[in-house]
Amino acid sequence: LRGAITTMAKSQLKSATLKSTEIKKSEIKNSAEILDNFNVRDDDVIQRAIDAAARCIDSIGLDKTSVEDIVRESGVSRATLYRRFGNREAILTSLLQQQIRPIVDECIRIMASPATFAERIVQSTIYAVSQIPCNRFLKVVFQSGVSRSNLDLLRPVYKQLVNSSLLPALQVARINGELRT
Repeated sequence: LRGAITTMAKSQLKSATLKSTEIKKSEIKNSAEILDNFNVRDDDVIQRAIDAAARCIDSIGLDKTSVEDIVRESGVSRATLYRRFGNREAILTSLLQQQIRPIVDECIRIMASPATFAERIVQSTIYAVSQIPCNRFLKVVFQSGVSRSNLDLLRPVYKQLVNSSLLPALQVARINGELRT
């Protein structure tokens, strides 16, 4: 009798554990779906703000574009913009980082070419600099002159370019003996 009770208790415990595991897996799956939906909505809000900033710059200029203008243009609340970005400069920097992405990708491609390290540096630098006037937003930033505000906008963009293309190329050149330490 004791053996039968023990077997029955173990069976019920195992069944309860399986059901609990199924519920937890279901809860995890639902939580993941909610998180994915939140991330999609968050990405949508971010993109709407960036697109609105681009339209504001096109219509009223970089220096005159304010968070309030971006709020009006995007339909995103001021509180949400501040929560997602923190300030006007972060919104504009995000726009510039999106705009520079194709330039960074091309610089990465150039830096991966079989040319010598020196040639790759020259080619990628010339390419990156030549693209500034081709991009309406980078052009606006550079045309408005050197200011603390513009440098603050460009610093993360420059850092992205260097970290994505130059630093890996330097490491490879060092490994290949093309660069002395």
